Parts: sequence; C-alpha cells; structure tokens
Amino acid sequence: MGRVEGEMKARPLFYVSQRAAVWTYWVFFAFTFFTCILFLFRNGTIANPTIEIVAAVSVFSLAGGILTSTDQIWSFSFFEDYFTLTRGTTIRKIDYDQVENVSRTSVFRPFRPSIRMKICLKEAEGPIGVPGNPRSRLLKEDLYSWLTEKVNRPASH
Repeated sequence: MGRVEGEMKARPLFYVSQRAAVWTYWVFFAFTFFTCILFLFRNGTIANPTIEIVAAVSVFSLAGGILTSTDQIWSFSFFEDYFTLTRGTTIRKIDYDQVENVSRTSVFRPFRPSIRMKICLKEAEGPIGVPGNPRSRLLKEDLYSWLTEKVNRPASH
C-alpha cells in the first residue's frame, strides 16, 4: 500500500511510535556492553559483582532489542477526522466512526513497549494497543482525552 491520500499535507495532531522503545533497548545494550568490555580490558576479568549485574542487564537489553526489532514497528498518526496505523510499509486509514471505544490500560510486556491505551474497532476481533499517550501542546490535551471525546461525540449530519 502507498501513502494515505492527503496525509502529507496535514500534520498529525498526535503521533505515537514504538521506534523510540526499539532504539532505547539498542542504546542501552551498547552502553552496558562497552562498559563490560572496558572493564574486562582494564582488569582482565569480569569477576566483579557490579560488572556481572551490568553484563546481565546488557544481555537483557540485547534480548529486548532483538525482540522489538523483529516486530514490525507500529506507528499511529491521529488527524482531525481519522487516524492511520503504519506497520512496516502498510498504512491503514481508520475513520473515528469505526472506533467502538477507547480505554486506558497499563500492560507490561517484557522486552516490548508497554501498552498505554487500547482502541477497539467495531469490525475487528481484538483491540489495537497504543504504546503511549502523548500530550499535544497545540490542543493542551492528551491523546486519550481527545480521542475519547472524539469517539463519544455524536455524528453531525
């Protein structure tokens, strides 16, 4: 699929992506890994409780980086009349009248971005997990509040 018509002209009111979480794992891994390497070269061994903990954190960060990198990254762009889901190269446009409800949640997923919000669509089997709830400086409101108001507003004819 290609770009959604008109998306390049309008700036989204809110934007959420898993990309930051992916980079966080990789940067944290790089920092802890190189810390272990420097300690190894300096002391000739990593048989130090502190460095063993840093090495374990490095391994967990590596696992998180691999797992989040193998997922196709979801990003969400919320516009005035619709929002788009981007997964890999696929862009799906969803009008707000297709949204059944929006709920806050806090789902911890090891080695993956936590889910902060769920969007249930009327014609879908399961909810869509959104990994954040950003605040808009322009609207002075967070995504959840704005989206809840948008979804619960009666359609104007």
